[in-house]
Amino acid sequence: MRCPHCGKTMFVRTRFEDRVRVVATQAEADVIDEKWKLGGGAREFRQWDKDEFEKERAMLRKRFYGQEPSDSDVKWSIFNKDLIGFAMRGQWGMYRSVLLEMGELLRGKLKLKDALGFYFDVCYLDWNVPNNKPIWHGPDPYHSAARIDVDFIPFSPIPERQFFAPYVIDSINVVCTNLNLNAERAEGIFMRRAEQIERTLKTPVSPRECWRELLKKLPFL
Repeated sequence: MRCPHCGKTMFVRTRFEDRVRVVATQAEADVIDEKWKLGGGAREFRQWDKDEFEKERAMLRKRFYGQEPSDSDVKWSIFNKDLIGFAMRGQWGMYRSVLLEMGELLRGKLKLKDALGFYFDVCYLDWNVPNNKPIWHGPDPYHSAARIDVDFIPFSPIPERQFFAPYVIDSINVVCTNLNLNAERAEGIFMRRAEQIERTLKTPVSPRECWRELLKKLPFL
């Protein structure tokens, strides 16, 4: 439709932030469309347990002194607990998957630079090939668990198993393009994150080696 005052074409769009329908100019409609492209492209892989979700919401409500937490607050809190649990159990593949979920949540909130950091974390762990420590359910748990602890290898970066997930690579490309990041700035973000993981988890592949391989998958850089 045309604006009765200025005669310019007006567009109807739904704002990404609050899902409210609004009338917009061409420029405003383009901005809204771009936000939907970025944030609306985020995926949610986890199927949420309703009881767990509401229990976490109640806990956060107390922590927030009665203020109602958002769904994003609840999800973020559960993700952080998952990270701690998987790290304690040595389930590094699951740990990696939670990091991807956190990146997707941030992308959905248009916190693109923060999301990029988590995508880089996932790539670094993927190139180290994370493993999940088995959980023993049989008899004689003491000796069996002890044997698992001795034999378990957290990361096994053999060339046949190293890869970067195409979806994560696509997400990095989209986010970096939107943020106008060049290779140098993207490398700085990656190296800071990966070096922290290397110090904490004693990963076998160096961040520098991983970046060289990752850069081959990022054509925009």
